Amino acid sequence: MNFSYRFKYIVIGDQGVGKSCLLLQFTDKRFRAVNDATIGVEFGNRFVTIDGKSIKLQIWDTAGQELYRSITRSYYRAAAAAFLVYDISKRKTFDHMTMWLNEMQEYSTSDMIFVLVGNKCDLSNEREVQKEEGEAFAQKHEIMFMETSAKTATNVEELFVNTAFKIYDKIKTGVIDPTNELNGIMLGRPQLSPDDSKHDNKCSPPPVMPIDDICANATWHQNGIIVAGGNGEGSTLNQLSGPEGLFVDGNAAIYVADFWNSRVIVFELTCSHMSSFILVGAKESIVIAGGNGHGDDINQLKRLASVIVDKIDTVYIVDFDNHRVVRWLKGSKSGSVIIGGRDIVSGIDQLSGPTDMGFDRQGNLYVTDYGNERVQMFTINKSSCTKSTS
Repeated sequence: MNFSYRFKYIVIGDQGVGKSCLLLQFTDKRFRAVNDATIGVEFGNRFVTIDGKSIKLQIWDTAGQELYRSITRSYYRAAAAAFLVYDISKRKTFDHMTMWLNEMQEYSTSDMIFVLVGNKCDLSNEREVQKEEGEAFAQKHEIMFMETSAKTATNVEELFVNTAFKIYDKIKTGVIDPTNELNGIMLGRPQLSPDDSKHDNKCSPPPVMPIDDICANATWHQNGIIVAGGNGEGSTLNQLSGPEGLFVDGNAAIYVADFWNSRVIVFELTCSHMSSFILVGAKESIVIAGGNGHGDDINQLKRLASVIVDKIDTVYIVDFDNHRVVRWLKGSKSGSVIIGGRDIVSGIDQLSGPTDMGFDRQGNLYVTDYGNERVQMFTINKSSCTKSTS
């Protein structure tokens, strides 16, 4: 869907104050009484209309636990608004608001809008923080304030939409430069008309590598067989922690992007003739990339999303939290960045939370650029593959 602007919101606060519930209520109009604790970050989108323009609100919900603070801080930058959420029925969550505000201000621009949110106002009989206290805190720090209830939807719509109006007003009055992505705003893309003189009907994308030898009427056995992991969450060689990307090579070796372990691990498999073409039993597993803790050094990875292995066993990795694609040569103890690896921005040489990739027959690389809502193609430099004759 086309939009004029995209505003990035960040929602922070202690664990259990209802951040995820606020996001769910605003984006899906529903309430979930029991929520798993957010791990790292999650986000949702919703479109609103302001002054006849479509505005995309991209709302990032962060984990409140100290354990994930180093991860969530990387998402504080380049936000247009920050929502500091506390639970009106838990005094300590309000007492922590100064800490959250100070932390957020370290990463904010001078034009970022801050909103103090007293959530769970439906729990009036259990209230430990009076509304006047929230108002006083907001007045002292010159920020907005609102009490909400994700359960009853009280003020949830107003919370996010009114903030969008504030941001839009700052754009109209010239206070915020919408072309500066550090302000948490991205300009939408114009829709090309069929008569656009620049449109070239003769231009077609290169062919995508097909999946061979699967007939159109193929069916699959409905009972799966565990071929990797299945031994509980962990970091030993027979365990996985949040597996994401997957690649199976011609020798039936399974390469897994092991998300929370920040590594690529390969499982070599043996074959069984109990039923046709079913692979069973991990013979051994080896970490072939990463595995040196979370980080952005060339021997480290941080939350992997996808993996591809070529015919000479070079491993290509989508390194989600480092906003890059990395190439890891066979037997190497470190990788090299081939795309991205800079701060979270929207330049055409940069990525923001890449999630997947693919190559065509010419070797051009396609990357899904999650945070920038786009897919980029990076054409191969053919001269780089030419052997030197000197």
